[in-house]
Parts: sequence; structure tokens; C-alpha cells
Amino acid sequence: IYTNITEQRANEEQAKILGEAFSQINDWLLILDDHLMPFSANNSFIRTFSDSEEFTNISPKLFIKSIGKENCKEFAKIL
Repeated sequence: IYTNITEQRANEEQAKILGEAFSQINDWLLILDDHLMPFSANNSFIRTFSDSEEFTNISPKLFIKSIGKENCKEFAKIL
């Protein structure tokens, strides 16, 4: 069986580089999924809004806490 893994390796390398860049940005970054639920956040966002150092997932509660209920509703309307 023959498989060309060149493209897969290139995609993995690009994802690694983008992930490193994402984590180094000082501004707060939060990525939402198709349902406007928090999907990922960078280290700056996590340090600012997480209640613990051992942060493993992003909950809607953390997202709402970070921007406030009214802003959350307004952003949801816009999106």
C-alpha cells in the first residue's frame, strides 16, 4: 500500500506553527464554534478569565463571565 504523506506532514507543520503563534498573542483570543459556543482560547484569555491554573476546557460560563451577559447576547445577535 502506498500513501503520500507529504501533504499531511505539511498540514501538521502548518497547524503546529499556527498553534504556537496563537498561544503567543498577548490580546485575548476566543474562538467560537458554529453554535457560538467557546471552542478554543489563547493563553492570555485563559490567564485572565480562568479560575484555575489547570485550564483544560472552555465553558460557556467562562465565556459569559469574560464579556458579560448583555454583551454576550448582543454578540450573539450580531453573529
